[in-house]
Amino acid sequence: MRDVLSVRQGDISKVYPAMFSEEYPKPLVANFVDVAARDLAEVMAPLPSFNCAATNMVSDSARKAADTRTRIANFFVTGSELQIQMYTGADWFNTYGMLPALIEMDYETNNPRIRLLNPFGVYPEVDRFGRTLSISQVIETDAETLASQYPEFADQIMPRNIYGQNSPYVSLVRYHDKDQDLIFLPERKNLVLSNTPNPVGKCLAGVAMRSTRTS
Repeated sequence: MRDVLSVRQGDISKVYPAMFSEEYPKPLVANFVDVAARDLAEVMAPLPSFNCAATNMVSDSARKAADTRTRIANFFVTGSELQIQMYTGADWFNTYGMLPALIEMDYETNNPRIRLLNPFGVYPEVDRFGRTLSISQVIETDAETLASQYPEFADQIMPRNIYGQNSPYVSLVRYHDKDQDLIFLPERKNLVLSNTPNPVGKCLAGVAMRSTRTS
C-alpha cells in the first residue's frame, strides 16, 4: 500500500528507480497514472438505485411495506452522503484493491451513518464466506492533538523522556467486531482510550474486495 501511495503521489521513481530515463520522465508517468485513476473512479462512483422488494407483491400491504423499506434505505444512504463519499471511495478501491466501510451511530440525529474508510492501514478479518468478522484501522496521529482529545490520558499519551521532550506522533488503533468498539495505543503499552460494547451483536463493518484470479 505504501508503494502504491508513493506512485499516486508522484514518487514513482522511489518504487522503480531503474525504470526511468530521459525519454520517460518520472513526473509525466506519475501524473498519467494519477489522472487515469481519478478518471476511472469518477466513472465507477455513481451509486445504483436501492429498491426493497417483497417476496409476495400481490397484496397492497406487501407493496406498501416494500415501498416503506425502500424509503428507509434511501434515507440512510442520503443521510450518510454516500454518493459524495463514493468519488473518493471508488478511487481508494481502484488504488488499494479493497474498500472498507463501517456503520456508526450519529447521536445528534439518532440515525446510523455509513462511513467509507481509507484502506491504507486497514486490516480486515474475513471468513471463508466473505463475511467481515472484525476490522482494525491504524492511524498515525499527532500526540499533542490526541492528548487534547483525551485529557484524562494526557500524561500517558505524551510521556516525558529524560530530555524533557515529547514524541510528536503516535499510532492509534481503532478495532471493531461484534462485541466492542475499541481505541487503544500500542506504543503506549496498549493504553485503552475507549472501549464501547457493541449492542447490535454483529460486526457492522464490510469490505468490498477487488476480484483476483485466486478469489
